[in-house]
Amino acid sequence: MKMSKLMSTVAVGAMLVASVSQASEVNRQEYAAVDLIPYVTGGIGATEREEMHAIEPNYNFRLEMATASGHYIGNADVEIRDANGDVMLQTKADGPLLFADLDPGKYSLNVTRNGELKMKNFSISKASKRNVLLLWNDAYSS
Repeated sequence: MKMSKLMSTVAVGAMLVASVSQASEVNRQEYAAVDLIPYVTGGIGATEREEMHAIEPNYNFRLEMATASGHYIGNADVEIRDANGDVMLQTKADGPLLFADLDPGKYSLNVTRNGELKMKNFSISKASKRNVLLLWNDAYSS
């Protein structure tokens, strides 16, 4: 009887692991190496964009990347530095959206895609959310 209960427990555990591994990448919150900044990237396809928009209220910074003609793009290296120049977040954004939860302060954003660097300075106040849209030339959309 004990072996049957153990096998049932193992089977349930295996099903839970399988269901978690099949969950969308959007549901996985990641943390930057410095100061454990929570962030998530994604937004590839309509379904994943909807999932990202559902969790957006949990974050106070939103980066959106597109071509000048309005097509979403990803595959960009993202770096956020604080006012002292310390790296707060450094990651690869696979999709067109990146959300992060940053402390109030002034930041610089550097995003590189296909060798083209976009830079933007921004600030976060205690009760604000910051949206940044970066546009690339259509020639860089591949």
